[in-house]
Amino acid sequence: MTMKQDTAHQALLDSCSESMQGWAVQHLGTLYKMITVPIMDLLSSFGNAAHAVVPQAYGLCLSVWSDEDEAAHKKALVPDLIDETTLAFIYEEILSLNNNNSETVQYPFEHIGVADTALDAVWVAGYGQHVNSVEAISNILATSGAAIFCRLQEHSDSIQRSINFSAAAFKQIYNKLLLLIMGTIKTTLHLLERWNKYTD
Repeated sequence: MTMKQDTAHQALLDSCSESMQGWAVQHLGTLYKMITVPIMDLLSSFGNAAHAVVPQAYGLCLSVWSDEDEAAHKKALVPDLIDETTLAFIYEEILSLNNNNSETVQYPFEHIGVADTALDAVWVAGYGQHVNSVEAISNILATSGAAIFCRLQEHSDSIQRSINFSAAAFKQIYNKLLLLIMGTIKTTLHLLERWNKYTD
């Protein structure tokens, strides 16, 4: 058994009441499968949704009438999108009108790619009824961002490649996105107000 499985098994046991501990020990394999299979299905749903959304949402596909080389176009565009210092792929530019002045403002997680991936993944997986808390929405948007990051990486070279979207491989970017939500958005008043409107 791996360290990760040990941790998961212990967490399952800890979540059971004392009266259920004996039963849980006997049926640990079944409990483990009951939890890990839906998680794998959900991750697959996010990966597939991002795969469908990314080319159009991020302008990776050129018109059939374009003279520009699509591979060169992607090679120029994608590195800036997946730069982990800016996380540009989660931001949508919004025109803001204030006192007769207009300015472009960017808000995190409002990119159409993130929103479409989140909605498509949750709908396809059939988990919409379980999205009933701020924490669930935060996790969904962070997972959507991680799935998009994965799919954008597939286009970062001149030859498109296939990358498996897994929790282990994309944990770091997921954690970074979740930290942005919990540590910055939810602790900054104007961002929190915007977040609450966006996630309602």
